Amino acid sequence: MATADNSTTPGLNCAHGGEVELGAWTKLTLTYNQTDQRIALYVDGVPVDSNPHTPVATSLFRGDFVLGASLAGTTASKYFNGSLSQVETWGKTLTPTQVDADAPPNGPLVIPSDSVPYPSGSRWSTGATTVTFNAGQLVVTSAGTPLFTKGTTGSPNAVLTMQSNGDLAAYKDAATAKAAAPNTYLWDTGTSGNPGDVLLLHPSGNLVMHSSDGVAMWLTNTGFPDAPGCDQWLLTQAAAGSDTALDNLTTPSGSITYTANHARTANAATVFDGSTSIERASGPAFDTTGSFTVSAWAKINNLDSTQTVLGQGTVNHQSFYLGYTTGSNGWVFQSTTTDTPTATTTATAGKWTHLTGVYDATTGALTLYVNGVAATTTGINTTPSTTPPDHSLSAPSPSSDPPPPTKTSTETSATSAPTPASP
Repeated sequence: MATADNSTTPGLNCAHGGEVELGAWTKLTLTYNQTDQRIALYVDGVPVDSNPHTPVATSLFRGDFVLGASLAGTTASKYFNGSLSQVETWGKTLTPTQVDADAPPNGPLVIPSDSVPYPSGSRWSTGATTVTFNAGQLVVTSAGTPLFTKGTTGSPNAVLTMQSNGDLAAYKDAATAKAAAPNTYLWDTGTSGNPGDVLLLHPSGNLVMHSSDGVAMWLTNTGFPDAPGCDQWLLTQAAAGSDTALDNLTTPSGSITYTANHARTANAATVFDGSTSIERASGPAFDTTGSFTVSAWAKINNLDSTQTVLGQGTVNHQSFYLGYTTGSNGWVFQSTTTDTPTATTTATAGKWTHLTGVYDATTGALTLYVNGVAATTTGINTTPSTTPPDHSLSAPSPSSDPPPPTKTSTETSATSAPTPASP
């Protein structure tokens, strides 16, 4: 928003953010709160930025409402090259809850500050992300992989409530929550004093507390690409080799085709032919000297040979592998420094399976999750090999490592991230 009307190039107060996708319909909402003097930008119902703006004399800003271009006096510029539909205006500031109600169906999940007590066992989901509250502990998982925890278990009657004062708090039971006496909670987010706060589970997987102006007051940093170091390769025909962070694109070689994914979405999974197909990223997904998590949906077409779904290369081999081994007829997550693969779960040909490998640099433990269930954990004495040159999906390995994949399909949402610490 302009800060003056006395120049052809006035100063501007901006709210910006969100990914621009060519050819895709996007719902944009801009709000201005006259009381707090803040502007906020929402993209598909999700608050992406909020900044202060000092109002300008209204007598200067009473020109015509313009669509498709900027208008200074009678001179138009910055023409929009695209399509517009359903333009709406309101003479008030919409709250995040109201903006979400006007957003497309894939907008964020909203939990208002209405003091409703949610009992132990409560669960909320959007896409591959699930938020659970059990016995006093809040956990955010992505396709079954825990990425964030707050609080501890041990209070079977605990309730979670978004209080009217804007604070998210866990109490040992409903009676204590209703009384809401000071400092009687098991834990809270420290966001009290902001009535009208709303907790949003974004489509990206990030759980965020927003003020009524859209300002992020508290968040879990579990979204893509919100979490530092996180990235995601959708592997759809439309996305091709693009990653969500847009800084580690993959280059295909060999035969690459597309098919429906585990959710039966057309052309939303990459098919690897088992003999020539590779998607090779331009750099490593993460530094394997630290903790990390990697996951993917995979459908293996036969069990005739050991096959690599994905891995991260070093100079001579791979830092780690996620895939299938004939030795135990099961899925495997293995570092090149381990003696025994962490594979105990039998693989089934022709069935979509979600695989997650977690490495804890503190304990030296490798854990394999299959469809969200921890299959096994293996301890290692040294960290996986470091300084990897690339990150490959279904990549053939050198002779000292598992042989090339055979007829493997790897689907949307190959994701990687340093393993976040609990707050």
